[in-house]
Amino acid sequence: MIKALQLSCLALMALALAFQARAETPTSEEKELIATEQRFYEASVARKGDGWGEFAAEEAVTSSVTGRAKIIEAMNHFYESSTLDWHATYAHVFETIGVTSGPYVLHGKKADGTPVTLEGHYVTVWRRTASGWKFVWDGDAKE
Repeated sequence: MIKALQLSCLALMALALAFQARAETPTSEEKELIATEQRFYEASVARKGDGWGEFAAEEAVTSSVTGRAKIIEAMNHFYESSTLDWHATYAHVFETIGVTSGPYVLHGKKADGTPVTLEGHYVTVWRRTASGWKFVWDGDAKE
């Protein structure tokens, strides 16, 4: 099931990147999804892993862990020594599935304590639920 979800997410990422080149005005649903992504970011700054948990589906997958509870735990640990800044520059909605993407900057430390800054592009795949948008996959666009 998780492998199928990951493959589906990768397919949606490819579609998202293909659509990213379009220069259309975002729809109201896409604006709503971008606003959700902004609230997700703000929650992560304020509440670290617990903020991630607020927006994660129970079966959510990140590049390092699977499942809402494990995401909360991993991100609480991550924020002990790192920061992560991001913002959506793109959103597209496919009925009950949405995709957001944009740049991120990660500030952390290597194992030897040397500061490191990583920049990249992320993709988040969302599912509309009765309680709002929940992410089902989140990671670097290169994954």
